[in-house]
Amino acid sequence: RPRHPQWTYSRRGLHSFGSVHACSGRNECQHGKSPDSLRYLSPLRYPGGKARLAPYLERLIRAQTPQPTQYAEPFAGGAGAALHLLHNGVVDQIHLNDLNPGIAAFWRASLDFPNQFCRRIRDVPLNLEEWRKQSEIYASPSGRDDLELGFATFYLNRTNRSGILDA
Repeated sequence: RPRHPQWTYSRRGLHSFGSVHACSGRNECQHGKSPDSLRYLSPLRYPGGKARLAPYLERLIRAQTPQPTQYAEPFAGGAGAALHLLHNGVVDQIHLNDLNPGIAAFWRASLDFPNQFCRRIRDVPLNLEEWRKQSEIYASPSGRDDLELGFATFYLNRTNRSGILDA
């Protein structure tokens, strides 16, 4: 399928995101907390994340007449602010964009193929050999499908110091 730099998700799409976190197909995490009780909605650790701006953005959106129903995030990264606005019903739809092909592939893969993505999370070994393999995939994104590149990006984000991908 063609790769577009921007992709859109509605509140309905957020349910897929919830299953990515839970990796169970249920609406409850393995540690017994519902996704609603989680402090952060994004599974990515992202330096310079905008999640802290979400309350300000929410006030800004609610103060407008007519109130916007969509939010566009040109530098998605972890998409913390966008996910907060969508999850809390401030907007009905978010538009995410990121120049980094790995980040773009992560969001497409985790939201469009949550079961396959979760299977990889459950099955992947956590060792240096696997880190090197995922690092090579991330370093050469050309010709990779979204699931392969997106998972490599997630793996490195969760195993590298502070989630930094290009260190």
